[in-house]
Amino acid sequence: MSDGRHAGIDLGTTFSAIAIVDDAGAPVAIRNAEDEMTTPSVVHVRADGTFLVGRPAQEQPLNTQMVFKRFMGTPRLFPLRGRDYSPEELSAEVLRKLVGDAERRLGAPIREVVITVPAHFGQTEREATRRAGELAGLTVLQMINEPTAAATAYAQSHPLDQGHSLIFDLGGGTLDITLLEVTPSGPYVKRTSGSLHLGGQDFTDKLVERVDNAYQAAHGVGMTGEARLRLNAQCEAAKIALTTAPQVQILASPPDGAPMHMTVTRDEFEEEIDAYIMQMQVMLESLLDRADLTPSDIKQVLLVGGSSRIPAVRSMLREYFGHEPTATLDADLGVAWGAALVAASIQRDATGLVMEPAGLVIADSVSHAIGVKAFDQFRQRQVLDVVLPHGFPLGKWSTDRQYRPERANEALLAVDLYQGDTADLDNCIPVGRVNVPLPAGATPDNTLVRVRMRLNQSGLLEMQVAVNNEPHRSAEFRL
Repeated sequence: MSDGRHAGIDLGTTFSAIAIVDDAGAPVAIRNAEDEMTTPSVVHVRADGTFLVGRPAQEQPLNTQMVFKRFMGTPRLFPLRGRDYSPEELSAEVLRKLVGDAERRLGAPIREVVITVPAHFGQTEREATRRAGELAGLTVLQMINEPTAAATAYAQSHPLDQGHSLIFDLGGGTLDITLLEVTPSGPYVKRTSGSLHLGGQDFTDKLVERVDNAYQAAHGVGMTGEARLRLNAQCEAAKIALTTAPQVQILASPPDGAPMHMTVTRDEFEEEIDAYIMQMQVMLESLLDRADLTPSDIKQVLLVGGSSRIPAVRSMLREYFGHEPTATLDADLGVAWGAALVAASIQRDATGLVMEPAGLVIADSVSHAIGVKAFDQFRQRQVLDVVLPHGFPLGKWSTDRQYRPERANEALLAVDLYQGDTADLDNCIPVGRVNVPLPAGATPDNTLVRVRMRLNQSGLLEMQVAVNNEPHRSAEFRL
């Protein structure tokens, strides 16, 4: 094995994994202290303020939190043991667990990592993920989109077909759909779609709701507190079992009530999640329509994520595309493997700068358009003036956009940045503001501010500005 100082981490909503590249150049997942390849993304706070993470945390029904990744980059806080924790703080504990267990297995420290993120993550979510890595004491070399990581791992052992392929990544909490085009000059991400609030946990919630409603109808009370947490764990196991079994039994057992066994068939489970399946198909149709493609243009569909094993999901994809989806990549570990391959290929020179990765590089692209708040051509309303359109390559600078101050003798020009896929600012997300100092005597006629942007290989925004004929300079913006 390598010394493990560079590792790839799949920081998942429900399960996470860490991997390195061995001496033969193959990605290898590292087992945790519980001898498992994946670690539940669950955090429990003990009475003394210390943490349990993973399977031990799942066994603690109180002062325990899961599915916090869905709230990365938001103000949401989670009260545990009298203190509020941010999603970044809880994610940092998962990272510490993964890295600490891997270090003990390898007998070597891990300090630099590549962390995967959903392709649909925007600026605030990516910044929050980077902060989580820093809180865990790690240097985040790069963040890479989960479907791109999976495609990297897949391409290591399988040639990517020329033409269009689709990566369907359905995890515990998020769905990413990535359209990949393989050209003679190399593969690149053409478009992405998906949802940050659609995944296996939603399917589990449907089972919990079904059993809880049945119990209430029979006994007049529902599942709360510890009983509901136990029911959630049983429904998670039942969901997994229904992948191969035609039916399962689920036990509802509140502390002060009579236990009740309930049988759920696969057909009943699929009825519960049918609306989600339809939602996935609508996303596929929209993605292909925006790319001016039809289902027959897709050469292969690569499945990633544990929830992609659900028969109803595979059946929808088979019927929609007219061929069997590809499931040869490990659905649970493929993303971590891809991150490990990227991490192992990143080198540093004597100045400490990260060099371009060697080997296969899948050129990624902008997931959400980014631009500047500006007046429309009729100067009647303010809209998003797109600088980085959806699908624009990562790492490439945009062309200059030009803006002028509104009035004479202003000291600063405020450049407000937004992320969104519509010109309507009400449906866009504020990213930050750059205050550009203007020269004395500046007027709309004699002052021109040139703005250009790029997303780096982690999908984080970088910006440069220039006033009149000055050279471009880096611009710091406030989130």
